[in-house]
Amino acid sequence: TISTYCQFQSASSLTASGTNVLWYSSSSGGVGSGTAPTPITSISGVQFFYVSQTNMGCESARGVFTVQINFTPSAPVVSPNQQVYCQFSTVTGIAIPGIGIQWYTASLGGVNLGGVLTPNTSLAGVYTYYVSQSNGVCESARVPFFTTVVGLP
Repeated sequence: TISTYCQFQSASSLTASGTNVLWYSSSSGGVGSGTAPTPITSISGVQFFYVSQTNMGCESARGVFTVQINFTPSAPVVSPNQQVYCQFSTVTGIAIPGIGIQWYTASLGGVNLGGVLTPNTSLAGVYTYYVSQSNGVCESARVPFFTTVVGLP
């Protein structure tokens, strides 16, 4: 069985069905535990867990659980994190350096605006966008980026 998580993502305890299931940290030796382990996601890489079942004093061979923890990029550095525009001005896309930059309309969920932000300047006001980095598998936290559109006199 293979489970996949992104680095720092909350992981749940592994599950296996069987009679008197025992979990091990190695393929042989050691003392089994009846408590299922929870993968640690703070470090990217591969983790292996082993499980057996016991029936009337006889223990089966151990099956292996493979857990892949994928690297999660850090949040992008946006400096300065704000821009001011005149109402109705033409804005070329705002691009920032990073891996797989993604712009959003909300800190969670929201509309994905793609890799380059082109703010709408038709309405005066202060607008907040959010930007993250993605390696195609895992995505960083989003950081805010503010745009102010100043109304024409």
